[in-house]
Amino acid sequence: MREIKFRAVHLEHITEKFIGFSYWGRIDHKQQPSMDCFTSPSQLNQTYIKVDQEFTGLKDKNGKEIYEGDLVQLHEYGEVYKEVVFYKGSFCIHGFNFGVEKSEIIGNIHENPELLKQR
Repeated sequence: MREIKFRAVHLEHITEKFIGFSYWGRIDHKQQPSMDCFTSPSQLNQTYIKVDQEFTGLKDKNGKEIYEGDLVQLHEYGEVYKEVVFYKGSFCIHGFNFGVEKSEIIGNIHENPELLKQR
């Protein structure tokens, strides 16, 4: 069973500029909260949380955890950047089989929206 955890996307109230992530909700394989690794979302006055993104339970070729909204590069296809999405009950790379062992996280849709234009 995979570890259940999320990251919350924080945006600035007026400009909606990406501020950062906070991570929360880690649950271990016995469905118990992992108290030593809880980090609750910050409650800064200048930000709001747009969306929560779930951890896929997978890591890229460098061992980095993959979350929904991450952008990955599929090296066998060159400069192809795809978003990790939840589709029909499972996580996938939009338009491809997951191929996690050959993918590398190069950003996310909030910090690097310009990469989506290269599709």
